[in-house]
Amino acid sequence: MLEVEAGSKAQLAGLKRGDFIVEAGNRPVASRKVLLDAVAAGKKKGKLVLRVRRGEEVFFAAVRFG
Repeated sequence: MLEVEAGSKAQLAGLKRGDFIVEAGNRPVASRKVLLDAVAAGKKKGKLVLRVRRGEEVFFAAVRFG
């Protein structure tokens, strides 16, 4: 599990503690490594789109880098 740090890009994108990231960069997140690789690729592109599950709700969040 990764935490959402106060003031981070993830928090600014609307993520909260307990959110489950289902997809990152149109790839299913099956492990922490997959997520971290997607974040690294997103940093190079300047953005990363996440599909997030929060309880019964599923939504997309855009994380902007730079």
